[in-house]
Amino acid sequence: MAQFTRQRVRIAVDVALKKDPGSIRDAITSNIPKFARAAGVQFEIALFNNGTLITDISNIPVVTLEIKQSNDPDAVVAMTKTIGPSSMNGTLTQQQWTAGDPAHCHFLFQWLGTETVDSVFGSPDDETPHWLVLWGYTSDASTDRDVFAVGTVQSFDAGIDGTVAAPPASEDGVSLTQVLALLQAYLKKDNESGVSCTFRQGTKAVKIGCDSNGELYIETQATT
Repeated sequence: MAQFTRQRVRIAVDVALKKDPGSIRDAITSNIPKFARAAGVQFEIALFNNGTLITDISNIPVVTLEIKQSNDPDAVVAMTKTIGPSSMNGTLTQQQWTAGDPAHCHFLFQWLGTETVDSVFGSPDDETPHWLVLWGYTSDASTDRDVFAVGTVQSFDAGIDGTVAAPPASEDGVSLTQVLALLQAYLKKDNESGVSCTFRQGTKAVKIGCDSNGELYIETQATT
């Protein structure tokens, strides 16, 4: 059974396009990437060069995704995440990317709803464009800083009250083993001697059991 996945922004970044408007497009919607504020979101990114998937990213030791408060490269950073090789997928294939599974991307950046609330964007409009920059370090002949993609994404106000507390991360519960143990304290296992059940209602009780001949017996009695 399919399970709900948080908001997804899936971008095929073509490093050859540089600042071309087509360099930042959501692969799921084919439009400008959009996400709701005050809700969890993940950016799934793959690197391409002139339309061909880059299959070797071993020379990228670290990569950062930044989303600014406005659509200005000099604006304050509202959202930022940095990942290293252990969080990168260096075996991504074109077939996997096309299939669209959330885990099948070069870089996966995830934010919680508490990290995307209005306040991190200053005083945003209901729909606000933001500058996105994907950059990191490459270790070819020497380690250097590189920009992989820049462009525009957009956030929108979904009407979520960010002050409402989220449910606790964990709660006390009762396992199936514990439930069975509790039941066995009252209902004896099959074939044990003295098996019986008593049901009470007010001053009356009914006992259901088995006699020495293996016959069902029901006894009604008064309770005290």
